[in-house]
Amino acid sequence: MTAALLAACAAVLGIVIGRLWDHRTEATRWRRDKRADSYQQLAAAFRTSYDTIQQIALANTADDRVLAADNHVWHNALSSVWIYGTPKAALAATRLDRALSQLYEDSKNRQHSTGDWALARVAARRGFEQFLATVRAEVSRQAVPSTFYDEVASM
Repeated sequence: MTAALLAACAAVLGIVIGRLWDHRTEATRWRRDKRADSYQQLAAAFRTSYDTIQQIALANTADDRVLAADNHVWHNALSSVWIYGTPKAALAATRLDRALSQLYEDSKNRQHSTGDWALARVAARRGFEQFLATVRAEVSRQAVPSTFYDEVASM
């Protein structure tokens, strides 16, 4: 009888310990997945916002440059990095946000020639490169021996 009782207690204890371990593993996996998703969302939002800013910068008339850029997607993605990302990733995202905001303000206020645009966009592109390098390190990916944007490598 005692052996059966001990076996039953051991089985219950094993189930409890296993469940606690599973819960902890799942929570870690959930946090990792949310972090990676937030990084991916910000990268996608950057491309969308950047393309909109480029259209504004190269617009022919002042009326076209005053286009209201809907930054909800960008701000939602940035907030997600602040919530789920690591401090280094949040800092890189904030620097990228400042560079992108400056590019937007500059583009909204004046028309750019193609040559002007090539220079004006460098800070935002560099910020994006730094964000990518930071999050690659965060998700344990090797550094890429190239750049996403060619002109960033040459500057």
